[in-house]
Amino acid sequence: MPNSSTTAGPPADVDAFRVEVLHRLQGTFEALVESMFDDIVGHVPAYQDVITPAEMHDVRSALRRGSGFFLRTLLENRPLDQSEVVALQVIGAQRARHGLPRDGLTAAIQAAMRTGYRRLLECALEVDAPTDVAVRAMGALSMRLFEFVQDATAALVAGYMGEESQRLSARVREQAALVDRLLEASWTDEDEIRSHAKELGFTVEPPIALLLVANGRFQETTALRSTATRLAALVPGAIEGPARSSPVPHVIVVVPEAADSVWATVPKACDQVAAEEGVYVGCGTPVEHLVSVSAAYRRMQSDVLYLSAARTGHGAVAMKDVKAYRILACAPLEDRLDFVRQTLGPIFDLSEGKSIELLDTLESLYDNRGHCAEVAAELAIHEKTVRYRLRRVQELTGLGIDVPADRLQLDMAVRLRRLAMAEVSPFDDPAWGPPSNRRR
Repeated sequence: MPNSSTTAGPPADVDAFRVEVLHRLQGTFEALVESMFDDIVGHVPAYQDVITPAEMHDVRSALRRGSGFFLRTLLENRPLDQSEVVALQVIGAQRARHGLPRDGLTAAIQAAMRTGYRRLLECALEVDAPTDVAVRAMGALSMRLFEFVQDATAALVAGYMGEESQRLSARVREQAALVDRLLEASWTDEDEIRSHAKELGFTVEPPIALLLVANGRFQETTALRSTATRLAALVPGAIEGPARSSPVPHVIVVVPEAADSVWATVPKACDQVAAEEGVYVGCGTPVEHLVSVSAAYRRMQSDVLYLSAARTGHGAVAMKDVKAYRILACAPLEDRLDFVRQTLGPIFDLSEGKSIELLDTLESLYDNRGHCAEVAAELAIHEKTVRYRLRRVQELTGLGIDVPADRLQLDMAVRLRRLAMAEVSPFDDPAWGPPSNRRR
């Protein structure tokens, strides 16, 4: 990508600042690509263990192309266009053909994002501008960067999973095709879909529930598929369905005839399997008509990104508990960052060890519905220590857990940090504070 000259003098407004920063980034484009390549090869073991030296040329070329998309979309202040999405899907398919594990692909995306974001901040520091202009411009650039990473990741993973899906057994492909038809309502009447299912040895009768196997933004494909296979074998009548990549990779399992007597035991079984496999399973509410399954899936699909925000560890999550995070995600990233920083900033300013102690306590307090005894048991500390830490939180923030309005503000800040981690893993940015040990 050719170098561009920079604008003389300090920018007069937010857009001028944004353009100046990106011109500086463009001027060091080749160095940026090499830094990303070095970070990926140096810090992602899969690229050392799987990718051959001959294939490294393809990796560098793909990285240059993807980085070009990154810079172009920021300069033009737009999302990826369809041709760029297709190109990224091809790159994802190439990595699958090279035998790179999915967690290697996603680890490389994270490494590239860290390098790109770090260089973006360095370029911003080189530009002279009023503080309010710089803050607003970098907030907008950060938001566009995170959107790019989300969209690019979805495209890369879609290509990877498309290549991987060719390797499924004939039996699973048949089931996935059946579930696809059910979810997309691509049948003329209910008898047709029932007949199709019967030919494959399944009974499809309402009430019908859906399980979505996912793990936040990133997860090696085999763990998702392994969990789906285990659940299909464990839950009577369950059908292992397809893998989908949007908005994050997930595998669908359909549970027909999910009457109350059957469905009551399913979340517990899902919780155990998901914890063992290290993933999340979103459990939908059973619907009473076949024609309603498609709409139920679309609602769950829009919320699957936030499964990891809804609980601390892997396991089953009721989809009704996830909707609050989707609502919170509608707020601009800048506003969410401001709220978290204003609420928890004095805690972030402590040493990392002390900060994490207090963050762990707030996280556990939120998960345990405010019961200090349960917090003490979970963190393996005395209840007096819990109360001391909460007094320290009040001293630093001015917010007490015994005051309903204050408690709401603290709980909201915890939720917003969880949401940020589910969306973009933002903790290289000190404005969000360090990740607690419960979130590492």
